[in-house]
Amino acid sequence: MQPKELVDQIYADHARGDIDAVLDNCDHRISFFMVADPKFSKYAGAVVDKHGFRERVASLHEDFEYLAVERIDTIAEGDRVVVRNEMHMRRRATGVRFVLEVADFWTVRDGKVVELVEFYDTALAAQVL
Repeated sequence: MQPKELVDQIYADHARGDIDAVLDNCDHRISFFMVADPKFSKYAGAVVDKHGFRERVASLHEDFEYLAVERIDTIAEGDRVVVRNEMHMRRRATGVRFVLEVADFWTVRDGKVVELVEFYDTALAAQVL
């Protein structure tokens, strides 16, 4: 599977809440970094390895329902894939619906994701959380 196809599959698996399928496409040493100010988002910072990634993704699914993902743009070159999405979400605790624009930078090696760096609107996240 090409890196872009792999990333597309991960988004589909994540939207369904299938964390095991997401992890199947990740290297055991995956590094996941959410670029944000920790004052505004409890998800800011890095996690390393599948266990940390699983906990982060599970926590996100506990807090949010992913209603839809609308792809805005994709750039793929070699082992790198950059995706800009609009994430249509609902905060489970409050029922508040919102749209969060996200930019994800993926690195794939030997058919597995080894790194994901995500940028998102921390001001909106602070309002929702």
